[in-house]
Amino acid sequence: MKATRPSRVVQMELFSKQDPRWIDLPRSTREEVKGLLRRLLREAAIVRWNSQRRSIGDERKNLA
Repeated sequence: MKATRPSRVVQMELFSKQDPRWIDLPRSTREEVKGLLRRLLREAAIVRWNSQRRSIGDERKNLA
């Protein structure tokens, strides 16, 4: 999971840098947006990981 997260952030940053609207934003706003993106991605990864872990736990209970 952890290995895929930074590359996705980089992809989003590259994509947003190509957007002309991005260049017009003040630097502070850019940093805020980047922080928000990172937090959203991190939370999504955690939720995904937790749901995977839960399903593994359920499988173990079924086997017992």
